[in-house]
Amino acid sequence: MENDIKTIPVRITVEKTIRFERCLDVTPEQLEEIRAGESPLVNSLLEHFDLEVKESLAKESLDQELDYSVVNRDTEQVLVDWE
Repeated sequence: MENDIKTIPVRITVEKTIRFERCLDVTPEQLEEIRAGESPLVNSLLEHFDLEVKESLAKESLDQELDYSVVNRDTEQVLVDWE
């Protein structure tokens, strides 16, 4: 007797989140660059974080995306939200 169980194709995605935070004082001009996504400061932090993650995960093959948010430390106002 053959087993005719219907199967359903599924994709299971596991997401791993690692947070990296750096507190800085920025000028209004630097803040505008950050908001516009054009900040060399943020880009250097993302590159630094990417290298650290790759080293810590050694030879694991992962599809990674890096995102960032910016919060005013004094008021806790979100200046740039997660994209």
